[in-house]
Amino acid sequence: MKNIFTGILILTMGIVWSQEFYFDRLIQYAENDDTKIQVLYNTENADYYLYLNDGPSGIYADLIDKNTNKIHHFTVTKPQQSNGLIYTYVFDSTEKLLEETTGKNLSYEFQTKRDDKYYRFADLNIFETEKKINNLVSADLTMRYNHENKFNVFNLCCLLGANYTNAIQPEEKFVVVEAKITDHSGNLHKYKLISDQLVQFTLKVPSKKKKEVIKLRRM
Repeated sequence: MKNIFTGILILTMGIVWSQEFYFDRLIQYAENDDTKIQVLYNTENADYYLYLNDGPSGIYADLIDKNTNKIHHFTVTKPQQSNGLIYTYVFDSTEKLLEETTGKNLSYEFQTKRDDKYYRFADLNIFETEKKINNLVSADLTMRYNHENKFNVFNLCCLLGANYTNAIQPEEKFVVVEAKITDHSGNLHKYKLISDQLVQFTLKVPSKKKKEVIKLRRM
């Protein structure tokens, strides 16, 4: 049980809540060794997920709800504690989510370099048009075979973003464990999987600004 986290609400302000979101899975990536990207989602409901970026310039979180076509913004702070498990979420605002393109006008191709029992090593090229011209992104990927397809999570947090959540569909089920991505400007981004685990976490979107302190405790 030591790999399971449980979310405990230890302080709330306000009593009226508009909506509650429950998460049971957490995936974390390190970007360029100085930024932690976290995605929490519900394995039984793919309509919403929580994206948290913890980097040198600060921490922020976006809760994307595709069912209502809304995105809820939170300012996030982390007290200076050695375990790094306490976050404070302050609800900021809600806005309409941009229409998901689902890969409209994009094309891509995988080129497998090596394949074994546990991993596939491949190059992924993403193009702006169906004619496969104007290379948008190039990626060198190490993908581990998995019983659940978690490529969409990587696509969300590290590759194309929220408006292209289903744009790329590998023929097998993978979780990306390492990636080197070159964007259209020639910038190199390195990602490494650092956590993939069960959680019990609930986040509430209030009807007006409220503050809650969430403590994630290792069991």
